[in-house]
Amino acid sequence: MTVTPHRYLLSDDSKAITALLKTQRGRSARQIISLEFALPEIDPLLALQVLCSKSQPYFYWEQGERSIALIGNAATRSFTGSNRFAAAQEYLQEIMDSVASRTRNFKPAIYCRFPFFDAPTAAVPFATSHLCLPQWQIERQNGRCALIANVPTARSLEVAGQEIAVVIDRLERLSGQSLSPNPQRSTSKIRITGQNSLEQSIELALQDIAQKQVQKVVLAHTAEVTASKLSIPSSLANLRDRHPHCYTFATSDGLGNCFLGASPERLVTVRDGLLIADALAGSAPRGQSPLLDRQLGEELLADPKEQHEHRLVRDFIANSLVDLGLHPQWSAAPRLLQLANIQHLWTPIRTVLPSSVSPLAVVGALHPTPAVAGLPRDLACAKIRKYEQVDRSLYAAPLGWIDIDGNCEFVVGIRSALVTGDRVRLYGGAGIVAGSQVSREVAEIQLKLQPLYQSLSI
Repeated sequence: MTVTPHRYLLSDDSKAITALLKTQRGRSARQIISLEFALPEIDPLLALQVLCSKSQPYFYWEQGERSIALIGNAATRSFTGSNRFAAAQEYLQEIMDSVASRTRNFKPAIYCRFPFFDAPTAAVPFATSHLCLPQWQIERQNGRCALIANVPTARSLEVAGQEIAVVIDRLERLSGQSLSPNPQRSTSKIRITGQNSLEQSIELALQDIAQKQVQKVVLAHTAEVTASKLSIPSSLANLRDRHPHCYTFATSDGLGNCFLGASPERLVTVRDGLLIADALAGSAPRGQSPLLDRQLGEELLADPKEQHEHRLVRDFIANSLVDLGLHPQWSAAPRLLQLANIQHLWTPIRTVLPSSVSPLAVVGALHPTPAVAGLPRDLACAKIRKYEQVDRSLYAAPLGWIDIDGNCEFVVGIRSALVTGDRVRLYGGAGIVAGSQVSREVAEIQLKLQPLYQSLSI
């Protein structure tokens, strides 16, 4: 059922909500009750800015007509080790079994993040895999907006009712407002540090490829900036405005660390049993005129090196799905996915996902794809750890959400940055295959760092 509070509900008038919680508690022996409250249309990003304190963990997600802010936690657990996806699936099922959902238009969502490697090489933020059912879920989709409150049944009904009433009152005050993007910053280019070491790493990877140790290695590099007045909500507003075809995301651990970005690469989506995964590999810049842009796109579609790199990713994803007993289908030729300053070769891959295969099993099978690691996968990951200068943490790793009906969406955490205090580390990567040129790969990393740098609100 959808519960619509009185429009003028005062923050100290929670009797109706308390009575409702008591009624719902009596219907189920489950440990968490999810209640939906209709809201006037508000901007979930603005809700994140207003509701979330620095010490609260959160997750933000926006793509197209859907945006979700997930704040606090009602149930949470972290995982490490090589079986992390299986352990996460077990805990996900525990959460689903514990929730009594009294919602209609929206479903309670559990957010998930998995670092690139099973175990980091150093003490870094977001070093463990993490699942969380939030305390508050503010969601907007296709003109509808609602608050979902996830209330542990062990909590005091009176206190929970008061909290919900206060949150509703604060959210209703946001109606008609929106967090607007800042004007475009200077187009001055960010400079990557340690370019000589990056060039040496690419040359070593090319030697490994020439010796047929690996087919492909994806090498990442970083640039660091100091941003004493960085606004994460404003940066996210900039990203969603300037990159509307990407997935804008952010996740905070509540300890002063935030990982954010605008990823063009969907890892997997599941909607009512239909799974879609994206093969995204092969890149070229956008042209400054329609004629040049078309020419660059045509050259990308015809480039043997870029086509080879794309096929490696496409075939890996398709074969991984087959190994799970699925029957993927895709078009014979890739398309162009054109973004603000870069375009990629893109092949969507579709299949039916039976209930016997969990979405997290698919995520675990696909991560990391050759688009962000290389082939053979284990050898490529060993080369990454040997040649890269920093631990990836959540860079190029799976982030996303799953609702209690099993629908989900995960992206690959590229075009991203790690914010720690006043320091921002921006990540970019390039796929090294036979025929790669050092100068061209360095330029590609530079190209990928630029839009995120220009979107930071500092």
